[in-house]
Amino acid sequence: MKIKDYIVYIVLIILFILYTKGYLFFMIFCVPTGSMRPTINIGDLIITRKLSQKDISKLKVGDIIVFNYNGKNMVHRIIKIKKKNNKYYFDCKGDHINQINYNISYKDVKYKYLFKIGGLAKPIMYVTNKLDKILDHKINDFIYYGWNNVNYKKLSIE
Repeated sequence: MKIKDYIVYIVLIILFILYTKGYLFFMIFCVPTGSMRPTINIGDLIITRKLSQKDISKLKVGDIIVFNYNGKNMVHRIIKIKKKNNKYYFDCKGDHINQINYNISYKDVKYKYLFKIGGLAKPIMYVTNKLDKILDHKINDFIYYGWNNVNYKKLSIE
């Protein structure tokens, strides 16, 4: 291998590490549920943009966000915005769900949905599910919940 090849591999490894630690402006998620059908389907790969506190104040009804709920990243649409004491709160629900199922604080909003790549997550989910059984659930934790939310103890399956 040439030095140029090593440099390319090193750059890719650094980008991967930065991505997994959340230092890049975007995040990619695999969608394991159908709560956002028909907009986002099971097995879609979604690309999201990391939000600053200033960005959160610019969110609108109808935007799709990724928020943290009980240690898990959830993807839902904003259906109502409330402002209380100069702090924002969002009522959110999945497109496939008839009722509001989350009231989210601005502190829990992490990313804004940009676009999806339909079905691309299915092969990723298949391979990671197979590897996950071998590696004690660490891979799926990482893919579905993000690096910072990986629980290093064995998780119970609900």
